[in-house]
Amino acid sequence: MVTIKEVAKKADVSVATVSRVLNNRGYLSESIKKKVNKAVKELHYTPNSAARSLTGKKLKLIGLVVPMINNPFYSELIQNIESLLVRSNYKVIICNSYNNAKKEINYLKLLTNNNVDGIITSSVNFSSDIKEAYRNLDIPIVSFDRQFDSKIPVVTSDNYNGGQLIGTLLKTTTSQKILFINTGKESQFDEQRLNGLRDSCESANVIPVSLPFIDTNIKIKEMNIKDCIIKYKPDSIVCSDDMTALIAMRICRQYDKRVPNDIQIVGYDGSKMIQNVWPELTTVIQPIKEIAHLLVDLLAKQINGQKLNKAEFILPTDIHIGTTTK
Repeated sequence: MVTIKEVAKKADVSVATVSRVLNNRGYLSESIKKKVNKAVKELHYTPNSAARSLTGKKLKLIGLVVPMINNPFYSELIQNIESLLVRSNYKVIICNSYNNAKKEINYLKLLTNNNVDGIITSSVNFSSDIKEAYRNLDIPIVSFDRQFDSKIPVVTSDNYNGGQLIGTLLKTTTSQKILFINTGKESQFDEQRLNGLRDSCESANVIPVSLPFIDTNIKIKEMNIKDCIIKYKPDSIVCSDDMTALIAMRICRQYDKRVPNDIQIVGYDGSKMIQNVWPELTTVIQPIKEIAHLLVDLLAKQINGQKLNKAEFILPTDIHIGTTTK
């Protein structure tokens, strides 16, 4: 089967240009259009979205790229985004990259070949290949919590303030040995959370110890966290996401430490599922519903040709205080 890359090579243009010609999107010179259409005809290329390619009409199709669909935070975010898009008569292709860069790039190719109108992404991959792949896409994109390029708008919660909320809370518990566990994905937003925590704790002369853990294998991650808890003997553990916080809580319970009676454990994300099923876990709440609304709104504006007035949109955070266990 002939691919769009082969058409681009024969016409001596980019894949994005071929896509724009097939979808009648944006300004292109007549000579470029003739070159692409000639290559399409000679190679007998049939796009996946043949109907739109022939008519120039939009399919009202959106790609949604997430790192881990079974994470309660992303499950709730996906549900909200999909509901909003369906309400606007859009169809959604959900791509679960599972933190795999190669898989994510293949998904981006799939979305491009299916001529989606736009992409909402929450990639956790920061490789040069991933950044380049997003920068080369010639379609509207909006990102959550991931900054790829100044031209791609990003929606995020106030991560620095989230860290400060945690620090303010831990000062009231007179915590002295705080262990901060992050994803190890080189996320600037994890760094903002840590900076907020550090600045808030500075007045109490407490310096959190920061340890990165790559999400490769859950058992290895659990073993590493356990070793660090034994080594540092913290009285408080702060995690950059709720799932890591639940691992830390499970380990502490193995040593008969109750949360939050004997040790403070704080997560980050605050989905409804986490608050309802593990009410004893203190967690920073990201405004998931508002994030979904803003992501969809910004993407719709780009699809409709509107120019955005800024590149970063920050929403406020709150905190859920864990209930005391008996």
